[in-house]
Amino acid sequence: MYIIFLPSPPDATIAPLLKGLTQVHDIANAGITVHPQLLRELAPIAATLQQLNKAAEQQGRPMLVLILNDDENKYPSYEHLLLLRTSLRRSLKRSNEYVMPYLWESRHEPFSPSSISEKPLVGFCGLVSEHRRQLITAFENDSRFQCNFIRRDEFWGGKPHDPELMQEF
Repeated sequence: MYIIFLPSPPDATIAPLLKGLTQVHDIANAGITVHPQLLRELAPIAATLQQLNKAAEQQGRPMLVLILNDDENKYPSYEHLLLLRTSLRRSLKRSNEYVMPYLWESRHEPFSPSSISEKPLVGFCGLVSEHRRQLITAFENDSRFQCNFIRRDEFWGGKPHDPELMQEF
């Protein structure tokens, strides 16, 4: 288990992920630093990662950074960062990058468990890229699966954080 250092309080999305981990107030006693803010916006990510990499190098500790977006592109290499990303192409993945599930920020209570069904239920809600379209079509054409897909033509249906879209999800 890693002993973590947080340079400032984590944002509301990251905080629940850190429960149960040992946190210290002195970086000298930590094995890893956790960047306390979830990175979302595409434009400043490369510059932010470059700054965080320099900070991690100066601290002498690796830094864990969580990235929540649909960007599957390759970021420059950062040897002092461990990146947890919600989108990543296997062919572009670096050894310090890991895929994490999407962190649903719009619901504060847990989802109820799915009911048991005869067939595995596969669900998807979101923007349908060409790769996703192929996968969705493959599931829909396979009678072994029950599908529940909500297709969007734009990211967040063109209306980020719209209460109706969140409810549909």
